Amino acid sequence: MLPRVAQALLDGLSSGSQSRGTRHWRLERRGSFEGEERWRLEQEAHDTMDALLPTLRYVALLVAHTSGAPGRLRIDCDLLTRDSEAYDPIVQMGEATVACDGERRITDLKVRT
Repeated sequence: MLPRVAQALLDGLSSGSQSRGTRHWRLERRGSFEGEERWRLEQEAHDTMDALLPTLRYVALLVAHTSGAPGRLRIDCDLLTRDSEAYDPIVQMGEATVACDGERRITDLKVRT
């Protein structure tokens, strides 16, 4: 079922729509290079990479099912803070690197903070 709906789900997550509630969410594709997909996720629901991990796995599966050659995926993860005194409301949380096999299954996931 996931291969059939993956593109529509990924498009919905990338649209920037706030219909998923009042929490900020922004997913954007940065491109691909030598079999590696690059994406950026900006959100405010999870303040640690551990808490964000289930969401990252889901996004990785969607990308794997929509890209021509899944290979590897790198997601830069940022946190939007609503602190009115913050100079920059965007805080870099870390980076997730996901490897997928030819059957588009996650074979490795590394998180770097």
